[in-house]
Amino acid sequence: MVPAAGAGTRLGGAVPKPFREIGGKPIVLRTLEALAAAPSIEGIVLVLAPGAEGSAAELSLPGLPWFRTAPGGARRFDSVASGLRAVPDETTIVVVHDGARPFVTVREIEETIALARSEGAAIAVTSPVETVKRVDGDFVTATLDRERIRLAQTPQAFRARLLREAYDRALAEGWAATDESAIVERAGIRVAVVPADRWNVKITAAEDLPLAEWIAKEVRR
Repeated sequence: MVPAAGAGTRLGGAVPKPFREIGGKPIVLRTLEALAAAPSIEGIVLVLAPGAEGSAAELSLPGLPWFRTAPGGARRFDSVASGLRAVPDETTIVVVHDGARPFVTVREIEETIALARSEGAAIAVTSPVETVKRVDGDFVTATLDRERIRLAQTPQAFRARLLREAYDRALAEGWAATDESAIVERAGIRVAVVPADRWNVKITAAEDLPLAEWIAKEVRR
């Protein structure tokens, strides 16, 4: 599942973020192609802002058994809940990956899926290189142990039953989160981690575009 329903206000421009081009190709198409290259991926649900589904008709993904769209919501939580409803009932593993992370590798996808199969849930992470501080307002309250800190990324993979049950519980309790791992953690499920490389960046703001262009040209050619 690829949530790509965000407004992209921090990126700016007249073209919706998923369809902004990097190296002459829409961001979301790069993301979909990266996912489709992974042997374990059998189909994709692309979650788009309402009214943007028509743009997806121009995306070509040969070789996948199925590809469908779902309408996004006001929050990422709502978009993923909508996407889950479009996932076939017989699906065993659901992988959620940001539409704005076009440089994910097959290794990251496959290792995350393999761990989800054995452990129930797994996410890609990176290790911070800076010293990490906890703050209250404008003041530092603690320096955290960097060796025990990881930055959550995507892909995030889960046994489908566990993810659905965790979302049902969160919906019933009126609780939301900014990533799927937090939803299943709240349901008491342990989440394993897979190291991602530094180029699995999320394109969020206008200043991310030059870096993305460079990665597309020099690293992910």
